[in-house]
Amino acid sequence: MDDNLKKWLPWIAVAAVALIVVAIIAIRSGDSDDVAATTTTAQGTTTEPASTTSVATTTVPTTTLPATTTTPPTTVPPTTLPPTTLPPTTVPDTTIPEPPIGELVLETDGVGALVTFVSFGANDEGAIAAVTASLGPNTFDSGWIPSFSGYGTCPGDEVRGVEWGSFVMLFTKADTAFETGGAPHFFSYYYTEAQPDFATPDMIEIGSTVAELKAAYDGPDFYFDEFEFDPSFGFWKYMEDIDAQTVLWGGTTGLTDGDLVTSINGGQGCGE
Repeated sequence: MDDNLKKWLPWIAVAAVALIVVAIIAIRSGDSDDVAATTTTAQGTTTEPASTTSVATTTVPTTTLPATTTTPPTTVPPTTLPPTTLPPTTVPDTTIPEPPIGELVLETDGVGALVTFVSFGANDEGAIAAVTASLGPNTFDSGWIPSFSGYGTCPGDEVRGVEWGSFVMLFTKADTAFETGGAPHFFSYYYTEAQPDFATPDMIEIGSTVAELKAAYDGPDFYFDEFEFDPSFGFWKYMEDIDAQTVLWGGTTGLTDGDLVTSINGGQGCGE
């Protein structure tokens, strides 16, 4: 080898290496430019804004209602009427007080008052006390009055009537079939209006029919016909013992079976 060539070989090697390095740097620089170019291109891309759909807005006009006028309540002043005070009306009581409800059995020989039987001939005060125990206080006591009175023509000179509503007990001092010697005693009773529990032992009471009356007493001891003083009414009589004056009698509204009993009487009785 030429000595001159040997002398330049190291420098040629250095130059060659330098060229390789320059080439590598150039290649890398080119890659960077591509990347930059790519980056620039990316940055230069214009992104279109998203499409905006415009919705037409309808504006509804505001309707303003006229203000409601509130009518104030009409207050009617209360009308105060002056109290009318009527004077109390007093009606006189003309009714006859009814006796308390009690049991009374109307028999041919006296009356049954609760557990006590008051027979004809019983002392007047004792008989009155027994019936009072059943019916309560009497509604009227005539005291001893002339025998010719509202009770009819009664035996003797004096008669005494004691009443419990429409039930009447009669007393006399005269001799009767029940008592003699002037002792005041019970000799008759009258009963003319319906009251509870006032009936004969055969359940004949005020308001019973003539048919019921006949069924209870019909026979040889029973009498039924026109009333002597008014033929439109009936008169009945049951004579259990005519000599002992154990008799029941009374009136009816008529003579047919549908007519009603209007009175029940017992004892000796008084004449007209």
